[in-house]
Amino acid sequence: MIKHVFCIGIYLVCFASPFTAHYLPSIMASGNITTAYAAEGHEDKAHQQKKHAQKAHKDKARESSDKHDDADDESKNWEGSAEGKDGSGNGSGGVSPPPPTPPGTPTDITPPVIIPPANITQEATSLLSPVALGAASVSDNVSTGLRAIASPPGPYPLGVTTVIWSATDAAGNVGTATQTVSLVDTTPPVITAPAAVTANSSAGQAIAVAIGQATASDAILPVSISSNAPTVFPIGVTKVIWTATDAHGNSATTSQLVTVTAIDSTAPVVTSPASVAAEATAAITPVALGTATATDAVSGALAVSNNAPPAGFPVGVTTVTYTATDAAGNVGTATQTVSITDTTPPLISMQQPAVTVEAVAAQSSVNLGIVSANDIVDGSLTPTSNAPSAFPLGVTQVLWSATDAAGNLATATQNVVVQDTTPPLVTAPAAVTVDSATGQPTAVAIGIATAMDAFIPIIISNNAPASFPIGITTVTWTATDANGNSATVMQTVTVNDRSVLAGLPPDPGLAGQATLAGIDSDNDGVRDDVQRWIALTYPNSQKTRASLTQMTITMQQFILDAVDPAKSMMHAIQMGKDTRCLAYIQGGIFSTISSEHKAIFLNSALRSQAWLQADHQLSGSMFKGMDYADWKKGCNFDPDVMPN
Repeated sequence: MIKHVFCIGIYLVCFASPFTAHYLPSIMASGNITTAYAAEGHEDKAHQQKKHAQKAHKDKARESSDKHDDADDESKNWEGSAEGKDGSGNGSGGVSPPPPTPPGTPTDITPPVIIPPANITQEATSLLSPVALGAASVSDNVSTGLRAIASPPGPYPLGVTTVIWSATDAAGNVGTATQTVSLVDTTPPVITAPAAVTANSSAGQAIAVAIGQATASDAILPVSISSNAPTVFPIGVTKVIWTATDAHGNSATTSQLVTVTAIDSTAPVVTSPASVAAEATAAITPVALGTATATDAVSGALAVSNNAPPAGFPVGVTTVTYTATDAAGNVGTATQTVSITDTTPPLISMQQPAVTVEAVAAQSSVNLGIVSANDIVDGSLTPTSNAPSAFPLGVTQVLWSATDAAGNLATATQNVVVQDTTPPLVTAPAAVTVDSATGQPTAVAIGIATAMDAFIPIIISNNAPASFPIGITTVTWTATDANGNSATVMQTVTVNDRSVLAGLPPDPGLAGQATLAGIDSDNDGVRDDVQRWIALTYPNSQKTRASLTQMTITMQQFILDAVDPAKSMMHAIQMGKDTRCLAYIQGGIFSTISSEHKAIFLNSALRSQAWLQADHQLSGSMFKGMDYADWKKGCNFDPDVMPN
């Protein structure tokens, strides 16, 4: 007898048995028994197993003839199964007694050699994920076309699962090998944010907003969902980040926009008419419900609608609901009860409850607009009023009234305001120009302004001085009506200083252009023609005349010394000072005055040529300017003490 250790079934129940070696193939053919030295799927172990099996085969052959009878006895005694079935071998997993092997028959006890597929690492798609394991290769020393079967065949749970590949040859030898299947979860959940939300804040403050709930799906549960949503949302757009995290820490995010708009969400305040009582005129009595009013903090006065039955009201009490909707769509309601009677007065409507007009006379006609009256029984009525044909200045209250056939009286008041805000229409006298022979202030007859207005008397005044100084004086005329409205106009009074014309030399005419120096009859350094131009052009400005006289003397020397470079430079420097003096006196218009003066001065070709010759002497020269603070120093007189 040869003792072997056997493991039966997938639960590997092992025991020792004194079976003879020639029974081994039959026992292994059942598919439920694995020898303790079964192959583990590695070639070196398979090789050792094969050598061991070959040795056992030789031992069995030697003993087969002697042991045959003992094997028959043991075959009769073999019962049971790895599953605990009865000895008949019935049922799934049962093991039948091995048949005897004829003496001298070669026995295959070498299990197949299995090379499993490569180990697999795969992303899980669910709690149990299908996996393509691949195919194991099987080789056997006898059998061909063997297939290896994987156990478990899948699907597989998250983590590492050892798959056992097994193959059984024709002799019932079972070979096994292992393959690991690793299922990992690195896929984040698929998250869907709620739809964008728009909410309104009536107070213009941050508000709580129902933003909904994100949804998420994942192969591996559970999935937790969170967000960074604040407790209250400010005015504007807030981006809410939603995060979904699965059981293995994989997370995904998405965003949702929450817009809070500061708008009017306050419903209008609707005031319904008072409860109405009317005498019944029939089963259905038309009733004038009165006028409901609605006011809104933003839209102001609003139109009001109601659900009153169009044909009228039955006897008893009917509740009428009044509704007003503002520009933002907010709806306000109020209710009114209607009891049938006929004590309702007519309703007076005014296009203009208050009228304000500008007075055109002591008594002014006024358009009061459209005033109408309506009665629930009599229909349209013509209202009457105590309005005068013309309205005086001030406030007049007009009383409107309408009376229906039942004697119900309706009244309404209208305020009419006649005001005078129109100033007089005033016209100033024409501008006046006079001469002062002495150069001193003089009295001037300036005339009188005129004015017109609806309300008299009109008071006219002016600010004219008793005597007007040399130069231009602006006189302001003011007209004020009886209601204090005033208007002003301006009049200019010009006094020319003719004293500067006394003693002027005569006009030299063409004789003054015959020579470069010209004619200077009073020997003051200024040609007679230039001296006359200065006096006649600026008779009212002593400062301007003095500045131009200073400039003329320098310019005269500039053209007379045109052939001398040194003198030309000296005169050019002085002309710069002369120009700054004129600029100090006349400000922004000095360049215009200077250009006009130069055109008068260079009034002949001879003088222009001399100017160009002197200017040529200065070619390449540079001149230092003067700061504004030093411009007055360019004057060889004190302009600040001169009157004009």
